[in-house]
Amino acid sequence: MKYRVLIFYYYNELLTILVLKFLSGEYTIVRIIKDQNLHLLIVLDELSYLIGKEGDLIYSLTRINDDAFNTSRHISIIGIARDISCLSGLDASTMSTLQRNIINFNNYNKEQLFEILKYRTEISLKDNIISDNLIQIITDLVYQTGDIRYGLNLLWKLTKIAENQNLKYITIESIRLANQDIVPFSFPHL
Repeated sequence: MKYRVLIFYYYNELLTILVLKFLSGEYTIVRIIKDQNLHLLIVLDELSYLIGKEGDLIYSLTRINDDAFNTSRHISIIGIARDISCLSGLDASTMSTLQRNIINFNNYNKEQLFEILKYRTEISLKDNIISDNLIQIITDLVYQTGDIRYGLNLLWKLTKIAENQNLKYITIESIRLANQDIVPFSFPHL
């Protein structure tokens, strides 16, 4: 909790400085960051989508630190992609800048998916609202898609269905209804 407060404080401080000085026309964002000796971390999720649609944006972001030869770099970029081969859609100079450190994460196995989903139910639902058997059914569905976000969305949706129906417990029918409501993932065998 201490770190969240600290990050929030610095985020607000950075945002205030950036907005006030940028709106006044006094500085560019890059100059403000450097003058205040701040560090900005830009996280680009779904990088494959951005490469296809916004390749020029990625190129520009990788060039922000170009004038920082032999000085500290104030802006860092993290790109998140499901498939690293999407980088082949970038030009060579952009790729060389982005590929300094690549960390590859393997897909979650069924046990890990179950633990994540169970943990999320434990922190967000009352005890005994959903059984381990039902969490396992959700885990099996998530494992088929390979997308934990689908599972988290399904949990949220089925909880809302149970609330709306005034159920004391989440049922298999709640899962069926939630699954039908999530597009494009619909598993008729459930």
